[in-house]
Amino acid sequence: MQNIYPKKNKRLTIVNSQGQRIVGILAERKYTNVTTGNAENEKKRLIIICHGLFGHKNYLFQPLLVSRLVYSSFRFDFRGNGESDGTMTYGGIDNEIEDLALVINYFTNLGWIIVGIIGHSRGANVALLYASSQLRLPSLRFVVNISGRYQMKESFQKRQAKRLPDLYEKGYIDWEIKRKGGKQIYRIFRDDAEKYMSLDMSVVRRIPGHVSVLTCHGSVDKTVPFEDSTNYSELIISHTLRIIRDADHNFSQQPQVLVNIITRWVEEELGIVSSMTRFMKRYGAYINVSRFLAVEGVRNFRDFGGYPVQDGGIVRERILFRSGDLNNITEEGETTLQRLRIADVFDLRSPPEVQKKGIIDASRFGAVRHHIPVFRNEDYYTPEGLSKRWKLYTTGGIKGFVEAYWMIISQCHNTLKQIITILLERPISKPVLIHCTAGKDRTGIICAVLLSALGVPDDIVVRDYAVTELFMNVTEEQKREYSLRTNSLIAPSAIESMFISKPEAMQLSLNKIREMYGSIPEFLINKVGIKEEQLEALREKLVCRKGGGSDDKWMTKLSKL
Repeated sequence: MQNIYPKKNKRLTIVNSQGQRIVGILAERKYTNVTTGNAENEKKRLIIICHGLFGHKNYLFQPLLVSRLVYSSFRFDFRGNGESDGTMTYGGIDNEIEDLALVINYFTNLGWIIVGIIGHSRGANVALLYASSQLRLPSLRFVVNISGRYQMKESFQKRQAKRLPDLYEKGYIDWEIKRKGGKQIYRIFRDDAEKYMSLDMSVVRRIPGHVSVLTCHGSVDKTVPFEDSTNYSELIISHTLRIIRDADHNFSQQPQVLVNIITRWVEEELGIVSSMTRFMKRYGAYINVSRFLAVEGVRNFRDFGGYPVQDGGIVRERILFRSGDLNNITEEGETTLQRLRIADVFDLRSPPEVQKKGIIDASRFGAVRHHIPVFRNEDYYTPEGLSKRWKLYTTGGIKGFVEAYWMIISQCHNTLKQIITILLERPISKPVLIHCTAGKDRTGIICAVLLSALGVPDDIVVRDYAVTELFMNVTEEQKREYSLRTNSLIAPSAIESMFISKPEAMQLSLNKIREMYGSIPEFLINKVGIKEEQLEALREKLVCRKGGGSDDKWMTKLSKL
């Protein structure tokens, strides 16, 4: 449940490298989660809205759509349209992609998280091409394609059939268009027309699977035939198609229907429960092999490979595993680890934790245990030290988690270096297991950094982390035990909040690494001490470029586990 506060509209001007002003309106939505009492506006999620050909930021259904979106939005005029400077050219869709990139970079630098792009007609083409390109954002969760064209050349030739002779004889055609206040002549030059006709929208097949696309198309659209929408449906991995009966290209008679469809779909895409459900459906298994394995006596055990990387390929599965501690593993559990051929176990627990809980003999299932604690200083584990650190989880909200995670990030350099070094030394057929106590925070940070370094998009990385919450069933006895470890400085009732794993906490932690060091690879190179060639070797070793997971012969046997 949420209390929604009215949007605060603010006119903004962003200047591009050519000195041109790009003008838009930021509609900032602020709301408070009445269930938790937390201010949700700190997430700063933003949706970008792109208008169509000859349109502007307040054209058609856009103001209505903005008023109905739960999240903040920014709608703007492409160059040469509305209040923005410059000249719009028919074949200049590259300019409009630059305008979109400018806007996204502007807000990203201000700390906003760009989660979606909504585009109408030509604006939909811009949004789809941006999501298909190497410019795409790791944070991008969805694109809404409203009446977007697919067949560029065929449609232009059909639409301008009577004028085509002029295009090749005179070098231009004059196109009469309807504008507010009357008709207007728009001149299209040959170079522009040829550039437009050469546009290949089949590149949308490159949109990664974690980015969902909703296509909305009117059944009586006379500008773009609804058959174009079926091309997108066939090519895009995660696609939803809605054909709206009796609607035209601009949804002039049915703006409410269109807006209702979009807002409901967006809320489902960005909702915590539904997004986790989709994540589990999409990435909970690969090639019919579950990433979640029952290892008796071990909680939170799973494979964190099998995810797609941004530049193509997939992280090899059945090589990288994560879990909680192994103290209660049974003989059957050890047999499972042996069948998985776990060769190295990385124990991230602190010396006091190991002394208190003990260790297991990893050689019983054919593995070598490496004790590489994140926290070595015993002061972290005095009652006062634990209380100070754990209060960040129990009273600090998302920001508290980020502060606690920064403590892990600042202490984990040696841990990361040893893990990466050993991964490079071992043959690919030797899987590894990373664990701490619960397999949530220290393990979560280490795994997130590794996945990010391999090129897995942030949205997948943070959802992989968030899955841990499904395994965190804390008993009343465990709450009392944790409270006693702080000399009751933290009450048992507050302990449960330590075991949540919100994706926003991991996203903000990754953002902070990038703010401090430039990128995850730069963090590993300049702070952790990994050489650039080692990082490249790690990617070559752990990312399968064949596009379909591992080709190891023992994969079939493991599919039965």
